[in-house]
Amino acid sequence: MTSGNRDQEGPLAFLDRERLLLLVLGLVLFLPGLGRHDLWNPDEPRTAEVAREMAETANYLVPQLNGEFHLEEQPLHFWAISSMSLLLGRLDETAVRLPSALAAIASSLLVFSIGARLFSKRVAWLAALVFISSYKVLWQGRAGQVGMLLTLWTTLAIYAWIRGTLEDRPRLFMLFFLAIGLATLTRGLEGLLPPVLAVVLFLSITGRGRELRRLCRSPGLLLWLAATLTWLLAAVAIVGRADFANLLITEPLQPFFATGSSASHQALSKPWHYYLGTVAADFLPWSLLFPTAASIAWSRARGEARHWMLFLLTWASVTVLLFSLSPVKRSVNVLTMFPALALLVGFGLDRAQVAWPRFKSATAIPVLLTGVLIAAAGISVPLLQARPELADLDPALARSIAVILVLGSFGVLLGSRWLWLGQVRAGVDATVVGMGILILGAALIVAPRLDTFKSARPLAAQVLAHLEPDQTFGMYPRLEPGVLFYTHHLAHLAESEGELHDLMAESDSLLLIARRRSLSDLEQPLPLVEIYRDHALRDGWSLLGPDDEVPTGPTLGEPRG
Repeated sequence: MTSGNRDQEGPLAFLDRERLLLLVLGLVLFLPGLGRHDLWNPDEPRTAEVAREMAETANYLVPQLNGEFHLEEQPLHFWAISSMSLLLGRLDETAVRLPSALAAIASSLLVFSIGARLFSKRVAWLAALVFISSYKVLWQGRAGQVGMLLTLWTTLAIYAWIRGTLEDRPRLFMLFFLAIGLATLTRGLEGLLPPVLAVVLFLSITGRGRELRRLCRSPGLLLWLAATLTWLLAAVAIVGRADFANLLITEPLQPFFATGSSASHQALSKPWHYYLGTVAADFLPWSLLFPTAASIAWSRARGEARHWMLFLLTWASVTVLLFSLSPVKRSVNVLTMFPALALLVGFGLDRAQVAWPRFKSATAIPVLLTGVLIAAAGISVPLLQARPELADLDPALARSIAVILVLGSFGVLLGSRWLWLGQVRAGVDATVVGMGILILGAALIVAPRLDTFKSARPLAAQVLAHLEPDQTFGMYPRLEPGVLFYTHHLAHLAESEGELHDLMAESDSLLLIARRRSLSDLEQPLPLVEIYRDHALRDGWSLLGPDDEVPTGPTLGEPRG
């Protein structure tokens, strides 16, 4: 395959106008207010606490949580957070989320580069904007979770393979294997399999066995092995023989066979088609447009463009199929295929503009419907306060959410208007502005006011206020990592009622953090009183202590005053 008459990428490619604009847009979308709200469950506090314990113990090879080996996750994401904390001089909300923000910006630049190599700079710009403005990317790019970093490595691997193939430069395959090595160190087999299977399946179905053999003979394969095995062997030396099989076999396979210690905490009952609905929501505002855009792209593609369309479809299909077959389903897993979806939409929009007005209804109406849905959501927000679980929400907060949604919908609706007129780039630009209003409004105005319901910091403050120097505190029936992070203390974990009573017997001055629903299910009452309860909208946590912690107060199970 040759590159044909496409935009070449020389040494100064990343200094061109489009990439600089994309970089500025990424900085505007992902950096403001990055640490403005607390860490939210379930993933952010756990990730932050693992990184904190890494730094505290100086053990950067094997993740730890609450003083125990945490073998469910690979270390690279925690290394990235630790690096940001060294750069900022502190491990806080910004340091936890900064790797994701930088990964989102870098991924958008790679999407642009792939689009420029495969199609044109016009397609590349549209695809990059579609990618960076999709809901899941906007959210994950501002969250202390692993999805965006994994997407970066996957996109980098695909970019390296495409350039190595188009330019007949096998040395670039070294970068491909380095990227999948980084993906493996970030998420194990969940990072390794999607890009590898996408490339292997595509080369197989297109009858390019020679290119597949050349890829497999690349010395980069040794680079991947060196990167992953070096860490694994060093980690095994630390965890010892007892956890050898768990580290090398059980935990890496648990996402696909529901083995391992964390499998019971995942949504194992989700249906096989779970990701179809998830992607439809996560790829907004472009998901309603995707079927039309992909159809237009396929029907209007010719020659090599259709060849690469097939690869993009393979990339997306392999990712969905792989994780749909897995019993452990997480919405973040399929984020790695969003670059492929964005490139398909970008190429389809470009072809629609060339053939305008033939496809004006097919492109404008889906975006129009999306804008109407966002506006309707904004209008209905005040009405939702009638629900009992939302009764504690500040009415001013509900009004703020409504205003942000309505303002954001204006951008999306304006985008549909420009698409109707055949001004595709203006339509995409306006839609991006609308989504930018939504994410920045949520980050700067809404999220900090939801800390009351989503953050463990108030509960941690109560623990510190009541914790004596010689006193211990426990958790039941599972860890609340946010309390560990915000108190900088480890906890005694009781996972069963028997372990809880044993823990109580060991200490006559125990502070206990427990799930309220689990407390109500205890067969034997506890000689503790409730000191504090959080404001979780659903089942939350309570802090309990000995009778002398609270002069007067209800015993567990009695009505609260």
